Amino acid sequence: IDTLAAINQDLVINKSLRLYARGQSARFGNGRNLTLSATGASTQITLENLWISGRIDASIGSSTAAHSQQLTLRGLRITPSLLGETATVSVTASGSVTSSYSLTIEHCHLLENGFAPSTHAALRIYHQSTQGTVTASVRENQIMAAAHGVLLWMNSRNSVSFIDAN
Repeated sequence: IDTLAAINQDLVINKSLRLYARGQSARFGNGRNLTLSATGASTQITLENLWISGRIDASIGSSTAAHSQQLTLRGLRITPSLLGETATVSVTASGSVTSSYSLTIEHCHLLENGFAPSTHAALRIYHQSTQGTVTASVRENQIMAAAHGVLLWMNSRNSVSFIDAN
């Protein structure tokens, strides 16, 4: 993505993909975002070195226990494009998830949008299901926030979370 103009459409990634950006900075228009959907049988999505002004909304996991998913965000620089937006990076597993998945967020720079409500944070990870096997690793990030830096909700008894050096 190499433009100074705002990207005035949502971008959606819903298949296995490894995207390595060259550190180019892109800006999403008001209300637009990057949507990641790692919900398929063995979906693996990796984003590296992507710099954007906007939001990343990700959904992960499936209702089939035999499935597994992986989402990796590494070296990202994410700032909100609009004050009052929800979390800068939001990862959600719905209440019907029974699959196994891993989430890795490392070496990222995440900036909170400056509002106090709990939906507004630099990073929001929400696993609603009481089932599924979750491994979440949030390591060595720079998370800048005035109110809420990280909101982490893991409802499954099979959750393992590593939060280190942020």
